[in-house]
Amino acid sequence: MNMLKRIYQKLKNNIQKVRKKDMPEQSAKPAPKQDKIFIMINQLKHELNTLTKGYNNSLEELERSYNKALFQYEKQADAYEGIHKRYRNKMVSVGELKQAEKALKPLKEALSDVGVEMDKVKQWKKDDTLEIINKIQALKEDYAEAVARQIKQDAVTLQSQKEAYLQMVASIGKGYADVMDTERTVKNHLNQLGFNYSESIKERLELQTNELELNHLTITDKDVTEALKGIIEYRKPRQI
Repeated sequence: MNMLKRIYQKLKNNIQKVRKKDMPEQSAKPAPKQDKIFIMINQLKHELNTLTKGYNNSLEELERSYNKALFQYEKQADAYEGIHKRYRNKMVSVGELKQAEKALKPLKEALSDVGVEMDKVKQWKKDDTLEIINKIQALKEDYAEAVARQIKQDAVTLQSQKEAYLQMVASIGKGYADVMDTERTVKNHLNQLGFNYSESIKERLELQTNELELNHLTITDKDVTEALKGIIEYRKPRQI
């Protein structure tokens, strides 16, 4: 029973630490509703994971105690069976049999106690887990609404950024196209005058922009798919 109290107090202390750690600091300006929902959901998920880990650790500790008690009980039970067999064959006295029974009884009780403790901790785990999940379920409508609102805002921003991105790509493309057009114009006029011309402007442009690695500007379907899964990380662009 002392072990059970110790385990329960340990779990209780861990949960209190998690709650204090995850409580948002108060500020003069209240946070938007969706931000509060996100904080609450993340806090509950973290609390649930920490709670489960704590209970699992406690159950592992109890299981080790149970296995130890089971080993001691089975060892003594085997000894008792041997004495009982010898008693039936009138090889030992009733006093020796009673002594073996007396030695077996506390081990059997200890094994039973640890089993009861394990059942209690499993029930606590179930009750506390369902309590937290019910809290999450109670917030599901506000949470889904907040996430949807955030997604819509991000989608609008992304559409604007997409247009700006394409405009910048078009500007880069126009720069190359203008150089090619200028090169052709100069070449055509010099050829008409009987001069040969090498494409010096294009070569200079390529030398000046070779390190840009423009193929990295491409966003592939794979990039988008990974980003939508939330598994792509921000990659800092190389300094030019």
